[in-house]
Formats: sequence, structure tokens, C-alpha cells
Amino acid sequence: MVVYPVAKAKEVLRFYREFSKAAPDELTIYAGILNPPGGETVIALICCYCGPLDKGEAIIRPVKSFGSPLQDVLGPLPYAAQQSLTDAGFPAGSYYYTKGGFLADLTDQTIEVFAEYATTKPSPLSGVLVQTVCGAASRVDSKATAFPHRRLPYAPVIVSQWLDAADSDKNVAWARDFWRALEPFAGGAYVNDLGRDDEDRIRIAYGANYERLAALKKKYDPDNFFRLNPNIKPFV
Repeated sequence: MVVYPVAKAKEVLRFYREFSKAAPDELTIYAGILNPPGGETVIALICCYCGPLDKGEAIIRPVKSFGSPLQDVLGPLPYAAQQSLTDAGFPAGSYYYTKGGFLADLTDQTIEVFAEYATTKPSPLSGVLVQTVCGAASRVDSKATAFPHRRLPYAPVIVSQWLDAADSDKNVAWARDFWRALEPFAGGAYVNDLGRDDEDRIRIAYGANYERLAALKKKYDPDNFFRLNPNIKPFV
């Protein structure tokens, strides 16, 4: 990743918006607002290029040359190491609350929301990751699989994390308020990011595919045995 001061969040997110739109299929790039261990809040561009190494260096050069980063640790590493980059930042044992969805674009208005809430989080352990649904994933027909939201390229997930149960209300409120500010620009939902209070969004997560999935549920699990999940009810 390449790391910048959070004060530069707007500039970094505008760069990320334009660069991600032009990225080849082999490059995945996320934007994250987080705190390194014991440090101040930063914004990071997190990349994974899975093509030939020599071509990758040229493709990510705009990222490495953008702005004045606090740290640049973008370079070759094993895939398993890439997959575990954020593990230490989100350990088991913490309290968590998430909100997320999809954006058709990373507009200047939504960037303002990210910049505002990046500096108001009550816990330094909390953060937000702007994921992408681009490249090959965006070219699959929306009815081909259960997941329908393939034309919405940005998928922010807000992760509130804290250590003391007494702090639950303010940390949950931060994530909810953050999402409420993004919601006018958002659409869809990602089932893996749904919480216990998101039952009304389960249909939204599957969109037009929900009825087909409910019919399958009725066929294979009519008694709803598998229900400890964002639950699709058997079709009636």
C-alpha cells in the first residue's frame, strides 16, 4: 500500500476514482481510511496486481508517484501475505459493527462524506475500506449468479471496532451516521456486510434474483434449517 495523511483524503480519493476507472483487469485497488498501530489516522491506496511483474511496475507507477506519501510499501510480495495485510488490524475479540453498500460513482459529494467521518470516529481501531467491483466481475450478467450488483463499481464497508462494551453506543452510532450520510448516493447491499439489524436489506442484496433464490430455498430447505445468516425465507 501507499499511505498518505488523512488531511489529504479528498485529493487521494479523487485520484483513486480516476485511476481505478482506467485500471486493467489484473489490478485491484482499494482505498482505506485506518489507523496504523499506535498512529494517527491515514488514508491508504492498497493494490494487488496479479499479472507479469515487469508490466505491473509500469502500471502502478502513477500510484507510487502521486502526492507526498507518508510511506510507500507497494512492491512484490507473496499472495498469501497480500491476503493477510489487514489481519492484525481486525483481530478476534474486539467488538465490531459494520455498514456497507455500493456506489455507482465516487462523486465529490461522497468524497466529502468520507473525509468528514474519517476524522470523527470515536475509536482509532475503526475504519472504512472502499472496495471495487470492476474488470471481469463487472462483465458477468447480473442474473448469472446470486450476486446482482455488477454495475456498481465501488463497495464501501464501514467497520466500527472497539474494546470496551461501555463504548458500544457511540461506536455503533458513528457507523450508522456514516452510512446514513452515504445512503442517498448508494444502491444495493453486499450480503457479507449485513448485520443483525439489516434484515430489511436482504432483498436488496440479491435484487431481482431474490425470488429465484427463495424458490430454491423452498425446494432444498423448506423448513429453513439453515437460518443463522442473512436469511432468505422459503418462497411461499
